[in-house]
Amino acid sequence: MAGVGHRSCLEKGAGEMDLRRPEWFAGLSRWWLPAVGEDVADNVAPLGLDGQGRLHVTCRSRAWRVQIRLLERPLAARVNRFTPVTVTRISVVDGTAPR
Repeated sequence: MAGVGHRSCLEKGAGEMDLRRPEWFAGLSRWWLPAVGEDVADNVAPLGLDGQGRLHVTCRSRAWRVQIRLLERPLAARVNRFTPVTVTRISVVDGTAPR
């Protein structure tokens, strides 16, 4: 996915990223499931937004990481219908989504 500075989000890992969680983001249960559907919501967890409008997510498995990377554009378009900001990209962070 697109890099942050000279290192990509994948290289940095979720713990090192400077992600924002605006007030509307806290209402995750109100927008995540309707935006992405049950299958994605059960296997992918949003982490936050970076300063360039990228929504960073973590996935339950490698297979889901691949799926989200392949579906990035249509998924971002769906998320944008439910959020007050424009999500420019969806960036998959290596790691395992919480159950």
